[in-house]
Amino acid sequence: MTQVQGVGPGSVLGGRYAVTLRTSVVPHHERWRANDHTLEREVVLVCFPAASSVAAPALDAARRAAGIEDPRLVRVLDVGTDRGVGFIVEEPLTGATPLSHLLQSGGLAADEVRRLTGEAATALEKAGHRGLHHLALTPSSVLRMSDGAVKVRGLATEAALTDADRLSDE
Repeated sequence: MTQVQGVGPGSVLGGRYAVTLRTSVVPHHERWRANDHTLEREVVLVCFPAASSVAAPALDAARRAAGIEDPRLVRVLDVGTDRGVGFIVEEPLTGATPLSHLLQSGGLAADEVRRLTGEAATALEKAGHRGLHHLALTPSSVLRMSDGAVKVRGLATEAALTDADRLSDE
């Protein structure tokens, strides 16, 4: 498991985001639960080394994604760097289940698959009209909330964090 230096339970990023629990680790970044002490709310931090090759593109992608208003897209609340750590602040997705987990636990009814796919596609089409594309969409990027709502995580940012946005057009 990789570890982003300077991030761990109890650390504070941006002077306001108190890190509590790491929820995932992938090659270029980590996802953490945190508390926003300024607005007194739970948030999710996506953390990565600020000096990494993915940092500048990821921060830029997050800033652009923050301008897209659609309830089906995970909201980017803030971006920044602090003590060598780049971070993207997202809304928390309490009670969300990734499509990948839903499929592993026995699949879904055809009408639910159509609904989830249609909602995700509509949100991504809206973002595409603003010049933002996902480019790294997987079943783990599409989430069903406990109330049935659909959320797509990682618009533009996931591609930047995994270098997928640097692939040749060919």
